[in-house]
Amino acid sequence: MKTLCVLLVHGTWGSSSEWKNEGSDFRAWLQAGLAGEYAAMELATIEWSGNNRWRAREHARVELTQQLQLRRRGDGGNTEYLVIGHSHGGNIATEAVRDWMKTDKSFPLRGVVCLNTPFLKHELRASSTFLGAWMFICIMLGALIALLMALESDITVVALDMVSSLVSVRIKPTTLVLILFGFIGALAAVTLLNRKLLRARDTGEDMWGPRPRVLCLSCADDEAITFLGLGEGIANLPQLLFHPIAVLIAIASTATALILTPDVRLCPKDLACWASGSLAIGIGLIGWISIALVGGVLGSLSVAWLFGLDRKMFLESLVSRVLVSYVPLKPANTCFRAIVDLQTHWTPTQLLHSRIYQSKEAVMEMCGWIKKQRQLQSVVLLDDAA
Repeated sequence: MKTLCVLLVHGTWGSSSEWKNEGSDFRAWLQAGLAGEYAAMELATIEWSGNNRWRAREHARVELTQQLQLRRRGDGGNTEYLVIGHSHGGNIATEAVRDWMKTDKSFPLRGVVCLNTPFLKHELRASSTFLGAWMFICIMLGALIALLMALESDITVVALDMVSSLVSVRIKPTTLVLILFGFIGALAAVTLLNRKLLRARDTGEDMWGPRPRVLCLSCADDEAITFLGLGEGIANLPQLLFHPIAVLIAIASTATALILTPDVRLCPKDLACWASGSLAIGIGLIGWISIALVGGVLGSLSVAWLFGLDRKMFLESLVSRVLVSYVPLKPANTCFRAIVDLQTHWTPTQLLHSRIYQSKEAVMEMCGWIKKQRQLQSVVLLDDAA
């Protein structure tokens, strides 16, 4: 019979967790559940800082890959490997296993088990054309306002009165032009960044790699995944605001606000209705673009804080989104099991994210999955021999 080497990886801020230490209930349940399946079982803990930083998780991934390499060299070919990660430890485990499987095609991996892991993935948006269209609209609006200012047209005066009545601040013509061209510069920078990242992705090598066997155990009320999903929604706000339907709603709402505002008449005596309506649309576009750009910055800050992104990823998040899921978003042979029994009575103030490794149900699900994987492998080997 073979030996099973189990590597335990704690999650964010989990360096002091007891489940991974010797004498814990988790270890005892795991050894009892797999009794008789292996000649021996070795359990080891992979320690890392536990900081909520993407770079810290990358360092932990490298450390786990090196541990697998060292143990693989001295196992004598009679050892199978199981990696168990809690929270972001599951992300570290799956990525480290992918790295090692790229170099060792015959790596005897029994599987990766992830406990309440919020799987994260950067998904780049192909939004260069869309942002370029917005930049074209801004340039045309800026050129139109500058021309009207040069001609000292009454339309310019009416437009400034409309804006001033909405924001209750007197807007100077030069200030309006500077704000608009500031939007143009921001859109241009984001568009160039998006094009650069798209070219890098198209010329880069395959990022998917091997497909490890992964078991995901999660409780439905896990607060960590819920809050990360909220951050994902905030980061996605700019893309929603840039949607054509949202733009039409912004224009219609702006025109309605102008009609209902007592201080501004939509059709002044000295200005044709079509010109006043065009101004309302222009004001709506400018306002909506500003909201979308501010939303993009706020969304990026939220993602950077919640996901621990570094500076480079903060810029990339303006043209991408971080997807959150209960299962790996990269291809893998994945099974998902919902854990209900958390060995406690739930209360509104109780955090469930760290309760899953105190659940005997989770360990039994894990042991059953491992046994099933071994049985399926035995059937395949018998078929090959026949």
